[in-house]
Amino acid sequence: MSAHTRGPWRYDEVWSLVTGPEGPEQQICAIHGSESVPRSEAKANARLIAAAPDLLAACKEQLASYDGVNLARLSKTERGHYEHLLAAIEKAENR
Repeated sequence: MSAHTRGPWRYDEVWSLVTGPEGPEQQICAIHGSESVPRSEAKANARLIAAAPDLLAACKEQLASYDGVNLARLSKTERGHYEHLLAAIEKAENR
């Protein structure tokens, strides 16, 4: 698996593009509405896509806070948070 384009990413509403740090010449994806996806929903999707590198980094930082912790001693809620973070990271990294 190749690595994703480094962040930060941003959504350019004028051009309907999610771009990497190099700007419009580093297009991540184009966003357009359709019959089944209204323009307002497409824009919300684009903002979420643009936030993806930041969200992945935040998940990894939070997961790192569990380093050295005996997972068996976590509360059910804490264990759920840990597993949710791990699942999100694995999904993002296609593992």
